Amino acid sequence: MTISRLLAAVLLLATSASAQTFQPANGPWTRAHELVGSTPDGRIFARVGQRLGVTADGGATWTVVSETVAPTRIAGDGRALYGAFSNGVRLSTDGGATWTPFGLDGIDILDLAVDETAYALTTTAVYRLGDLASWQQTTFPGVPGAYLSRFDASGGTVAVGGMEPSCTGFNTVTGLYRSRDGGASWVRTRGTGYVADVAVAPDGTAYFATTDGEGCANSTMTGGLFAQAPTATAAVLRSGGDTGAVAVDAAGQPVTLRATSGPAAQVSDIAITSSGVVFDTRPLYGSCFDPPCGFTSASGLYALRGGRSEPVGFERPVVRALAQEAGTPVVPSDGAVYRLAEDRFEFAVPLGDVRAFVTLPWMPATTLALSGGGNSGPMPSPLLAFSYPLALALTGTTPYELYSVASASATSSGVRVLTASQPTYGPGGILVTTETGSHFRLEYDGLGSVGAVGATTVYAGAIDGITLGSTPPPARLFRSDDRGETWDPDAAGMTARDVFAFAEAGSLHLAGTSNGVFARMPGAAWQPDGLAGRPVFTFTAAPDGLLAGTDDGLFRRDATGTWTRYGDGLAGRSVYAVLTTTDAFGAWTGVGTDAGLFQTRAFGVASEAPAPAALGALSVSTAPNPGRGLRTVRLAGMSGRVSVAVFDGLGRRVADLGTDASAERSWDASRLPAGVYVVRATAESGTVATVRAVVVR
Repeated sequence: MTISRLLAAVLLLATSASAQTFQPANGPWTRAHELVGSTPDGRIFARVGQRLGVTADGGATWTVVSETVAPTRIAGDGRALYGAFSNGVRLSTDGGATWTPFGLDGIDILDLAVDETAYALTTTAVYRLGDLASWQQTTFPGVPGAYLSRFDASGGTVAVGGMEPSCTGFNTVTGLYRSRDGGASWVRTRGTGYVADVAVAPDGTAYFATTDGEGCANSTMTGGLFAQAPTATAAVLRSGGDTGAVAVDAAGQPVTLRATSGPAAQVSDIAITSSGVVFDTRPLYGSCFDPPCGFTSASGLYALRGGRSEPVGFERPVVRALAQEAGTPVVPSDGAVYRLAEDRFEFAVPLGDVRAFVTLPWMPATTLALSGGGNSGPMPSPLLAFSYPLALALTGTTPYELYSVASASATSSGVRVLTASQPTYGPGGILVTTETGSHFRLEYDGLGSVGAVGATTVYAGAIDGITLGSTPPPARLFRSDDRGETWDPDAAGMTARDVFAFAEAGSLHLAGTSNGVFARMPGAAWQPDGLAGRPVFTFTAAPDGLLAGTDDGLFRRDATGTWTRYGDGLAGRSVYAVLTTTDAFGAWTGVGTDAGLFQTRAFGVASEAPAPAALGALSVSTAPNPGRGLRTVRLAGMSGRVSVAVFDGLGRRVADLGTDASAERSWDASRLPAGVYVVRATAESGTVATVRAVVVR
C-alpha cells in the first residue's frame, strides 16, 4: 500500500470512528478521593468510600484493587502493606486486594509508619511491632486532655503530632513528640496552630506542618513548618503562615504545598515519588450572608504536572449537566465546576450537585451553575442555603434570589429564566427570574423539569423524588404559553409518571419520560412516539436529527420519526446531558452520564498542511508528515516564548515539547500508535497555531 493510500485509510478510520465513538474522558473525578499513603516503590494509594485505588505513575492512571475494603491509612513496602482500620491493624500481601487482621483488634488506628519495624498510632498511644508479630505500647509521655493525630518514621526517628489544651481548655496547641530509640524515650516540644501533617527525613530530621488556629482570648495562632534535628531538643519554626502539609522528598528535603486549584483549600496530605507529586486537600468552610462572597474549594486529589495542578483519581461523578461558557465546555464534578482546557480540567467555581446551567438573557456573558442542594461538595443541604449558595455564576454576578433555592432544571424564554426549584422554606415549583427579581409562578413540590419549546411555550414536569414530602396533586405535567406567567395542567394522553425533558421536532412537541418519548401537536393529546420502556432524560438537537439520552445510551430520531441507537461506547450508561461544540482542535461532543464524562472528537481531513499564516503570525509545521519515529517541529512568526504540545484524536496530551524561544523542536513519536495527532503551539500572547500530524507504522 502506498503512503498516500495508507494516509487516506488512517484519516478515514480516525474520522468515521471518532465521530460517533464515545470514550471516558480523563476526568473530572469525584472530589471524595482521600490520599491514604504511599510506598518506597512509587505506589500511591487513595480511597473513595470503601474503594481502594493505586497509581504508580503519579496519578496519570489508576487501578482499583478493592471495591469493598479500604483502610484509612497505608504504610509498607513491596512485600507487605499495613492498613489502619477502626477495629485494628490489618495486613495485605496482595497489593491491597485483601486484608487480614494483624493485631490491636478493636482499637481505632489513626495512622501507620514503617521504618526498621512498623508503628501504629491511636489518639493516645504509639504502638511498635515487636517480635513474634506482637504490638507493644511505647512509653509515650501522654499529656492530660491531649489527643494524637498524625506521625511518621524514618532513619530511626519516630515523630508524632498531637493537640494539647491551651489556656482556654480547648485543644488548640500543637504537641510535637520525637523518639530515637523505638519509643523507649521521647523529646517533647510545642508549636502553634492545628496539626496538618508530620514527615521524617531519611536522616531522622522531623518536620511538623501546622495551620492557623484559635489561641487564648480569641487570638489567632500562626501555624507554620517546624523542623527538629535528630539530636535537637526543640523544634525550630522554618516558615510561618498557613503552610498546609509537609512531606520529604527522596533527598530528605521538606516539601510544602499550598492548594493551587481553588480558593481557601487546605492541603492535608502529600505523596512524593519519582513519578510525580500527588496531594490531597480539605475544604475550609465559611459563611456567606451577603453575596457575592468567597467559597471553599471542594476536597479532592490533585497532581502537579507542568507547573500546574490538576484533579486526578479513579472514580467519576454523575454528570447531570453540561454547558459552554466563553466558547469553552464546562463540566461539573460532585464538588466543583471545571473548564475543559486542552486536555485538562481547570477549576472554575466550587458548587456541589450541579443539576443545570443557564445563561442570563439580560447578561448573555453570564452562565449560572445551579445546584440541586445535595450533600456532595461544599453545600451541605438546601436547609443551609442561607449561608451556602445554591447558584454561582461562572463569570459575572448571580441573581440574589437564586442563592437560596435548590434547582433541578432550568431554561430561558425571552428575557426570563425559569427554574424548577425547591426553596429553603415553603412549597417548590417554577421560579421565574428576570433582571428585576424572582417570583414563584407555579407552586408545586414535585416539579423537577422545565423546558422551553418554540417562541413562548414552556413545559414543566413532575419527577418522583423531587418533592420533600408533601402530597403532589394529580396533574404531573403543565404548560405555559406566555413564558411562564400563567400555567395550566396539560397531561391529556400522558401515561408516564415522570417527565424529564422537552424538545421540538418540526411541528411536534416532544416529552422525554420514564416510559419513552411522547409527542403531541399543539392543542392535541400526548401520544407515544418511541423508545417505550426506557427513561428518556434529555434531548439535544443534532445536524442529522434529534438525540435522546436514555438509561442505555444515546438514540437518534430521524426525519421519518424512527429512533435508532446513536454512537458506540455508551451502551448501558444513563445519559443526562449532551454538548456539541468546536474549539481549536475541532468538533467536540461531551456526554454526561452516570459514570462521568464521555467524549469524542473529529478533526476533519480536508488538508493536513498548515493553513497559510498571515505575515508575522505564528505558524507551526512538522516533518516528515506522514512519518514515524523522530520528527521535527518548526515554528515561524515567533515573538517570544512558545509552548508546544501534541494531542491525540481524543484531545489528550501525549507529548510536551517545552516552552521556550527556540524555533525548532524534536518530537519522538516512536512509541505512539498510528493515527492522526495535533501539534499545538501557544504563544505568550495567547495566539494559537496547529497542524495535523500523521503517525504511520
